[in-house]
Amino acid sequence: MTDTPKYPDRWECVHLAKVMEGRADCQVSGRWLQFPEAALENPNGAGTHALMTVDVMTADIDGKVRKLCELVLAREDLLLILNRMPVVPLGSP
Repeated sequence: MTDTPKYPDRWECVHLAKVMEGRADCQVSGRWLQFPEAALENPNGAGTHALMTVDVMTADIDGKVRKLCELVLAREDLLLILNRMPVVPLGSP
């Protein structure tokens, strides 16, 4: 008897599609961060080398999407922050 291959469920497929579109959903609200397709070189050449405009998005009760605000972030700063952030067990202080 052969094992039946495990296919991703619908949630996993939808989640992967959103991530591939540059979307990071909030886990407790209807808001999300929308990342650009590419980071841009810093025009003044000082400090960080790549900047990106990240939109903070939401949808109203009717599903109409709107932008709450825009953040200009350094790509390298985000990478450093995320790479040094430990993952702790749920319920830890």
